[in-house]
Amino acid sequence: MNVISVIVGSTREGRFSERPAHWIFQHLRKRAGIDARLLDLARAAATGRTVHHLFTGYLVAKADEIKLLRETFNPLAMAQAQLPNGVADIGPPGDEVHSF
Repeated sequence: MNVISVIVGSTREGRFSERPAHWIFQHLRKRAGIDARLLDLARAAATGRTVHHLFTGYLVAKADEIKLLRETFNPLAMAQAQLPNGVADIGPPGDEVHSF
């Protein structure tokens, strides 16, 4: 079975992208041999909480080629949205803190 994920990428309030994403998702669900999935970046799957992100990015291009692309988001907001007890589920830091 083929998996096709429809991603709602906008997290803005009043976003329009939900409408076409749901329309596409509903049509994919009717097709045989397709496991359609809807991924909404504004709603954390584990908790159902809505998260509003502020993404930032840095892009370096030379001769029409991307040489460097960095994107960042707020991991504290993600923890609050995705973990059942928010950042309380993370626990205190030890002697070493790793970021992967």
